[in-house]
Amino acid sequence: GLGGPNNLDQQVYRGIKDGQVDLNLLMTDIDSSLTQREIQLQLLRSNLAEMNLINDRRLAGRPIAHGWQSSAYGMRTDPFTGEQRWHGGIDFAGRLGSDVIAVASGVITWSVEKSGYGKMIEVNHSDGYVTRYAHNQDNIAKLGTVVNKGDVIATMGTSGRSTGPHVHFEVFKNGRVVDPASYIRRTSR
Repeated sequence: GLGGPNNLDQQVYRGIKDGQVDLNLLMTDIDSSLTQREIQLQLLRSNLAEMNLINDRRLAGRPIAHGWQSSAYGMRTDPFTGEQRWHGGIDFAGRLGSDVIAVASGVITWSVEKSGYGKMIEVNHSDGYVTRYAHNQDNIAKLGTVVNKGDVIATMGTSGRSTGPHVHFEVFKNGRVVDPASYIRRTSR
Protein backbone atom coordinates (compact mmCIF):
# COMPACT_ATOMS: atom_id res chain seq x y z
CA GLY A 1 0.00 0.00 0.00
CA LEU A 2 0.93 3.60 -0.50
CA GLY A 3 -0.14 6.69 1.38
CA GLY A 4 0.83 9.79 3.27
CA PRO A 5 -0.03 13.46 3.27
CA ASN A 6 -1.02 15.20 0.07
CA ASN A 7 2.13 17.05 -1.02
CA LEU A 8 0.42 18.88 -3.86
CA ASP A 9 -0.14 21.98 -1.71
CA GLN A 10 3.55 22.04 -0.73
CA GLN A 11 4.57 21.49 -4.36
CA VAL A 12 2.36 24.35 -5.56
CA TYR A 13 3.83 26.54 -2.83
CA ARG A 14 7.36 25.61 -4.06
CA GLY A 15 6.35 26.75 -7.52
CA ILE A 16 5.60 30.31 -6.37
CA LYS A 17 8.54 32.67 -6.42
CA ASP A 18 8.19 36.40 -5.90
CA GLY A 19 4.44 36.12 -6.34
CA GLN A 20 4.82 34.38 -9.71
CA VAL A 21 3.64 30.81 -10.37
CA ASP A 22 6.12 28.57 -12.19
CA LEU A 23 3.65 26.72 -14.44
CA ASN A 24 6.25 24.24 -15.63
CA LEU A 25 7.03 23.16 -12.06
CA LEU A 26 3.33 23.07 -11.24
CA MET A 27 2.55 20.88 -14.27
CA THR A 28 5.48 18.58 -13.50
CA ASP A 29 4.25 18.14 -9.93
CA ILE A 30 0.68 17.45 -11.07
CA ASP A 31 1.91 14.98 -13.70
CA SER A 32 3.99 13.18 -11.06
CA SER A 33 1.01 13.01 -8.71
CA LEU A 34 -1.24 11.62 -11.48
CA THR A 35 1.37 9.00 -12.41
CA GLN A 36 1.50 7.82 -8.79
CA ARG A 37 -2.30 7.62 -8.69
CA GLU A 38 -2.33 5.59 -11.93
CA ILE A 39 0.16 3.12 -10.47
CA GLN A 40 -1.97 2.78 -7.34
CA LEU A 41 -5.10 2.24 -9.43
CA GLN A 42 -3.37 -0.44 -11.56
CA LEU A 43 -2.28 -2.28 -8.41
CA LEU A 44 -5.81 -2.09 -7.02
CA ARG A 45 -7.31 -3.41 -10.28
CA SER A 46 -4.78 -6.25 -10.33
CA ASN A 47 -5.59 -7.21 -6.73
CA LEU A 48 -9.35 -7.14 -7.42
CA ALA A 49 -8.95 -9.30 -10.54
CA GLU A 50 -6.90 -11.83 -8.56
CA MET A 51 -9.53 -11.87 -5.80
CA ASN A 52 -12.27 -12.50 -8.38
CA LEU A 53 -10.32 -15.42 -9.87
CA ILE A 54 -9.81 -16.91 -6.41
CA ASN A 55 -13.51 -16.40 -5.59
CA ASP A 56 -14.62 -18.06 -8.84
CA ARG A 57 -12.55 -21.17 -7.97
CA ARG A 58 -13.92 -21.28 -4.40
CA LEU A 59 -16.60 -23.96 -4.00
CA ALA A 60 -19.76 -22.28 -2.72
CA GLY A 61 -23.49 -22.70 -3.09
CA ARG A 62 -25.95 -25.25 -4.41
CA PRO A 63 -25.62 -27.06 -7.74
CA ILE A 64 -29.21 -26.09 -8.62
CA ALA A 65 -31.15 -22.85 -8.81
CA HIS A 66 -34.52 -24.45 -7.99
CA GLY A 67 -35.32 -27.53 -5.97
CA TRP A 68 -34.79 -29.01 -2.52
CA GLN A 69 -32.35 -31.27 -0.71
CA SER A 70 -33.78 -34.80 -0.76
CA SER A 71 -30.94 -36.81 0.79
CA ALA A 72 -27.95 -36.01 3.00
CA TYR A 73 -24.34 -37.20 3.04
CA GLY A 74 -23.53 -40.27 5.13
CA MET A 75 -25.40 -43.37 6.18
CA ARG A 76 -28.98 -43.63 4.92
CA THR A 77 -31.65 -46.13 4.02
CA ASP A 78 -31.03 -47.27 0.45
CA PRO A 79 -34.16 -46.42 -1.61
CA PHE A 80 -33.87 -49.70 -3.58
CA THR A 81 -32.97 -52.26 -0.91
CA GLY A 82 -34.19 -50.65 2.33
CA GLU A 83 -30.80 -51.42 3.95
CA GLN A 84 -28.43 -48.94 5.57
CA ARG A 85 -25.82 -47.84 3.01
CA TRP A 86 -23.20 -45.16 2.65
CA HIS A 87 -24.22 -42.14 0.52
CA GLY A 88 -21.16 -40.14 -0.55
CA GLY A 89 -22.98 -37.00 -1.66
CA ILE A 90 -26.04 -34.83 -1.26
CA ASP A 91 -29.11 -35.20 -3.49
CA PHE A 92 -31.16 -32.24 -4.71
CA ALA A 93 -34.54 -33.06 -6.23
CA GLY A 94 -36.45 -30.87 -8.64
CA ARG A 95 -38.10 -30.75 -12.03
CA LEU A 96 -36.86 -32.96 -14.83
CA GLY A 97 -34.72 -30.83 -17.14
CA SER A 98 -33.92 -28.12 -14.54
CA ASP A 99 -30.49 -26.49 -14.74
CA VAL A 100 -27.53 -28.07 -12.97
CA ILE A 101 -24.90 -25.38 -12.31
CA ALA A 102 -21.19 -25.40 -11.52
CA VAL A 103 -20.49 -24.35 -7.93
CA ALA A 104 -17.01 -23.10 -8.91
CA SER A 105 -14.92 -22.49 -12.01
CA GLY A 106 -12.90 -25.36 -13.40
CA VAL A 107 -12.28 -27.81 -16.24
CA ILE A 108 -14.64 -30.64 -17.22
CA THR A 109 -12.75 -33.92 -16.69
CA TRP A 110 -15.71 -36.30 -17.17
CA SER A 111 -18.87 -35.89 -19.26
CA VAL A 112 -20.26 -39.33 -20.07
CA GLU A 113 -22.07 -42.15 -18.27
CA LYS A 114 -20.58 -43.80 -15.19
CA SER A 115 -21.90 -46.99 -13.64
CA GLY A 116 -24.58 -46.21 -11.04
CA TYR A 117 -24.23 -42.45 -11.59
CA GLY A 118 -25.85 -42.37 -15.01
CA LYS A 119 -24.87 -39.32 -17.05
CA MET A 120 -22.29 -37.54 -14.93
CA ILE A 121 -20.21 -34.37 -15.08
CA GLU A 122 -16.96 -34.05 -13.14
CA VAL A 123 -15.23 -30.68 -12.72
CA ASN A 124 -11.63 -30.20 -11.56
CA HIS A 125 -11.38 -26.88 -9.72
CA SER A 126 -7.63 -27.05 -8.92
CA ASP A 127 -6.25 -26.79 -5.40
CA GLY A 128 -7.22 -30.45 -4.94
CA TYR A 129 -10.99 -29.96 -5.38
CA VAL A 130 -13.23 -31.96 -7.73
CA THR A 131 -17.04 -31.91 -7.88
CA ARG A 132 -19.42 -34.43 -9.42
CA TYR A 133 -22.96 -33.89 -10.71
CA ALA A 134 -24.77 -37.18 -11.45
CA HIS A 135 -28.05 -38.65 -12.77
CA ASN A 136 -28.29 -35.93 -15.43
CA GLN A 137 -30.80 -35.94 -18.25
CA ASP A 138 -28.28 -34.24 -20.55
CA ASN A 139 -24.63 -33.32 -20.06
CA ILE A 140 -24.27 -29.88 -21.61
CA ALA A 141 -20.60 -29.21 -20.80
CA LYS A 142 -18.20 -31.34 -22.81
CA LEU A 143 -14.90 -32.94 -21.80
CA GLY A 144 -12.08 -30.36 -21.60
CA THR A 145 -14.42 -27.35 -21.47
CA VAL A 146 -13.53 -24.55 -19.07
CA VAL A 147 -16.61 -23.56 -17.05
CA ASN A 148 -17.24 -20.59 -14.79
CA LYS A 149 -19.02 -20.54 -11.46
CA GLY A 150 -22.77 -20.48 -12.14
CA ASP A 151 -22.56 -21.92 -15.67
CA VAL A 152 -25.23 -24.45 -16.62
CA ILE A 153 -23.34 -27.72 -17.12
CA ALA A 154 -26.19 -30.26 -17.28
CA THR A 155 -29.92 -30.74 -16.89
CA MET A 156 -31.49 -32.60 -13.98
CA GLY A 157 -32.50 -36.11 -14.79
CA THR A 158 -33.00 -39.61 -13.51
CA SER A 159 -30.28 -41.56 -15.36
CA GLY A 160 -28.38 -44.35 -13.64
CA ARG A 161 -29.49 -45.74 -10.26
CA SER A 162 -32.16 -43.18 -9.49
CA THR A 163 -35.74 -43.09 -8.22
CA GLY A 164 -36.66 -39.72 -9.75
CA PRO A 165 -35.33 -36.40 -11.08
CA HIS A 166 -32.45 -35.13 -8.94
CA VAL A 167 -28.77 -34.26 -9.01
CA HIS A 168 -26.36 -36.25 -6.88
CA PHE A 169 -23.63 -33.79 -5.80
CA GLU A 170 -20.23 -34.94 -4.54
CA VAL A 171 -17.14 -33.03 -3.44
CA PHE A 172 -13.64 -34.52 -3.43
CA LYS A 173 -10.72 -32.88 -1.64
CA ASN A 174 -7.29 -34.29 -2.48
CA GLY A 175 -8.89 -37.46 -3.87
CA ARG A 176 -11.14 -38.17 -0.87
CA VAL A 177 -14.90 -37.68 -0.79
CA VAL A 178 -15.99 -35.08 1.80
CA ASP A 179 -19.34 -33.83 3.07
CA PRO A 180 -20.59 -31.20 0.56
CA ALA A 181 -22.77 -29.49 3.21
CA SER A 182 -20.14 -26.98 4.34
CA TYR A 183 -19.49 -25.91 0.73
CA ILE A 184 -23.21 -25.62 0.01
CA ARG A 185 -23.67 -23.31 3.01
CA ARG A 186 -20.75 -21.10 2.00
CA THR A 187 -21.48 -17.76 0.43
CA SER A 188 -19.68 -16.74 -2.73
CA ARG A 189 -17.57 -14.07 -1.05
